[in-house]
Amino acid sequence: MNKRLILLIFMVLISCTKDAKIKLPKTNPVPVVYSYISPQDKEISAKVYWSIPFFVESGTSGNFGDVVNNATVFISDFSSQALLPFSAQKDAYYLPTASFPILPGKTYQLKVIMPDGRTALAETTVPEDLVSAEGLEKENFTDKYGSGIFLKSWFYDVKGKKNYYRTLMEMGTKSHQNPNDTLFFSIGLGQILTDHTNDGGHYVFKEKNYTNGQDTFIYRVSLLNCSYDYFRFHQTMKIHYDPDNPFAEPLLIYTNVKGGLGCFGAYTITRKIFH
Repeated sequence: MNKRLILLIFMVLISCTKDAKIKLPKTNPVPVVYSYISPQDKEISAKVYWSIPFFVESGTSGNFGDVVNNATVFISDFSSQALLPFSAQKDAYYLPTASFPILPGKTYQLKVIMPDGRTALAETTVPEDLVSAEGLEKENFTDKYGSGIFLKSWFYDVKGKKNYYRTLMEMGTKSHQNPNDTLFFSIGLGQILTDHTNDGGHYVFKEKNYTNGQDTFIYRVSLLNCSYDYFRFHQTMKIHYDPDNPFAEPLLIYTNVKGGLGCFGAYTITRKIFH
């Protein structure tokens, strides 16, 4: 075929292209609720938002993603219930546990009535057992990013039960404003564990702390014995946002909120200080 003819056909095809006008599907926001309860905490707190619809035109007005401060939030143990008033200071619905104790082994329901009348419900059961870190080992290291302390802690699983755990390590330093206070800062993202394949076993968890040669810190190791809801939500969140795994596939974030999204979970927690 003549080269000029090929060029002419190519130019005609380009001139025939048009911008596609696709009408995006309309999606409405839904309630998003986050609340975690524990017998060891001094407060019950719940955050409530409107979700951000996937297809939102730029410049669209609305309060998508904002904290909802005029919902009605109740917590119940199925024999009594309490209202969680909104706290502008905490930007959440808040109630001291002294007014409504959270007890190990009990099941609780969170009920959120949105301003437009829609209702979101979720239930969770508080684990019965407290599990503690047994110790903390420290080892100096140097790598291409700097020097620091390699931290290793461990615990033993409660045998004969399905257990779910979350670990947290924090570094503590004295406050400049008040030397009697210690400020704690998280180290790493913590680990999400289950005893599915090692019931009653020995578990080790580790973190790196870049200290640039300093070793004047104290460390706090927290161990959460979690409800399945808390575990599954944080497990899917960690997989979804894992920056160290370039092959991670899209994953639906777990939710146990009926009529909305989010998580209502529970845990028992122990905290130990190591020098």
